[in-house]
Amino acid sequence: MLILALLLTACGSGGESTEVDADGALSIVATTSILADVAGQVAGDSARVTTLMEPGADPHNFEASAQQLAALQEADLIVANGANLEEHLTAPLAEVERAGVPVFSATDHIATLTFTGDGQQEAAHAGEDDQHAGDGHDDEAGGVDPHFWMDPIRMADVSRALGEQIGELSGDPDAITGHAQEYAARLEELDADINETLAPIPDDARTLVTNHEAFNYFADRYGFTIVGTVIPSLSTGAEPSARDLEELVHTIEQHQVRAVFTEATAPEQLTQALAAEVGTDVQIVELHSETLGEEGSGVSTYADMLAANAELVAQALGG
Repeated sequence: MLILALLLTACGSGGESTEVDADGALSIVATTSILADVAGQVAGDSARVTTLMEPGADPHNFEASAQQLAALQEADLIVANGANLEEHLTAPLAEVERAGVPVFSATDHIATLTFTGDGQQEAAHAGEDDQHAGDGHDDEAGGVDPHFWMDPIRMADVSRALGEQIGELSGDPDAITGHAQEYAARLEELDADINETLAPIPDDARTLVTNHEAFNYFADRYGFTIVGTVIPSLSTGAEPSARDLEELVHTIEQHQVRAVFTEATAPEQLTQALAAEVGTDVQIVELHSETLGEEGSGVSTYADMLAANAELVAQALGG
């Protein structure tokens, strides 16, 4: 916090007027690679979008460097997930917002799900009065589930709201909101494609076991039931015990689960331990959930990531 305070003093107050690059582009800093891709799609050529978290970074344990904290202060707009996804950025984001830098929190603009702590999700809405309801969600029931981007329809809503915010900062709000509407429409088409991809999966196979509580919006959107998680938490910071894994194996056997879906950011030793516990009858399938992949990976954009995940789920559970 002392370093951050010094940086804020050195960089100035952030000002009430919007600064732009020499080429007229706004400076937008997104916390995650997913949000950076979406912000770039919405802003088009009107902004220079950078991300704090490079592909492969886990947002739950990411900590910003001093240089990155300075970049937050110098931004014209910060695009964050909210609901405590960026667990170690809560204080820095609040600090720069107090200094005058606008912060767009995506979860303020959608109907969210609330984690109940018993494997179930309840519908909620994170409005201005409860936008920080998810703070400290790690293992506590009642926290807002921040993983909304697994549902492209919710991200379409975020895109429209983000377009309005960027439009207000730019000199051409009609163009920006137009970009946002076009991108939201593409996400709605993606949702239809994902539904078609998943359609062959029979009802009795629509059960998921995942690495941690990151797929509840996916399950809510596409008609799946999550019967177990390796890490029974909204955060990857928790660690499963031997008893947790034993109970998970029992759940897998009880529900005749065909596949366990781990995440690209999950520790390799955890995946190996799980594979050893469940045996050869259950597939271990790796999905991308909280970060995009590198260029050329096939999952370097948000839309590609969701489409690739749907294909892998369909291959593992279909027919």
